[in-house]
Amino acid sequence: MKKIPRGEYRISITTGCNMKCVYCHNEGQSNFATLSLDDIDLLLKNSYDLGLTSVRLTGGEPLIHPQIKEMCELIKNKYGLKLGINTNLIKIDVLQELLDKNLVDRIVVGLDYFDGKISKNSPVGKSSSEIKNNILKLKKYPVKVAVDMVYNKQNRDDIEKMFEFCLANKIEIKVLEDIFSKDEIYHNKFMDFMHYLARKHDIELITNKEEFDQYRGIKNGERVASFFNSLCYENKCDLCKNMHLRVSASGMLHWCAINDDGINFKENDTRESILKILD
Repeated sequence: MKKIPRGEYRISITTGCNMKCVYCHNEGQSNFATLSLDDIDLLLKNSYDLGLTSVRLTGGEPLIHPQIKEMCELIKNKYGLKLGINTNLIKIDVLQELLDKNLVDRIVVGLDYFDGKISKNSPVGKSSSEIKNNILKLKKYPVKVAVDMVYNKQNRDDIEKMFEFCLANKIEIKVLEDIFSKDEIYHNKFMDFMHYLARKHDIELITNKEEFDQYRGIKNGERVASFFNSLCYENKCDLCKNMHLRVSASGMLHWCAINDDGINFKENDTRESILKILD
């Protein structure tokens, strides 16, 4: 029987967002789209016996979706799957309501700036200070929290400060190379920066095939950081395909965030679409 890679769907439930980040790729989409509660139910119903164990909800910004509560209840209570949410954490009131009902297992918060007037490279949003305070509010819940920052030439100081903030508050930090980059100089600077942070904070770097050649940062026996180098740069498409199966807000099943190539599970036989994309 064919299996979903790592048993995980990464589902963009909407391309809508309450920020306008200049670099946003909306999980490979350019036009507005959204999935409904019935769409999610249809997808999961036809995937449940294919090794599915977890779902990651992304966007856009998933917390602005009008059916986010119902979606989380469906994923957790009907299908019994682990649930993660990628968010900019502006709508913390919505997230706290989900956490109060024990509907979320993991949260990844995206930031660009440690002390920015706006937390990300966007003309609208909340300040870094507000988002950091929101992150600390999550500490009272039994949920895994990680901060996600994309490395570039201008934000090394921001990442260093956020690194120290996360270490002090026992929050995992994920530092990402631009996944689309194939720039050798940029890639080498990213790798040098990773080793610099590891030396500075006495962190052991570990990598293996099960982690898709990415680097885990271990301190006192616990993972405190993750570094994701560009698989696009290394042309490791086959490795990337084994990370998870992406589902776009327009209903496309696809492997790659760069484009919309794939199969629409809403416009075709859902079961056959899933099995075909897994070939």
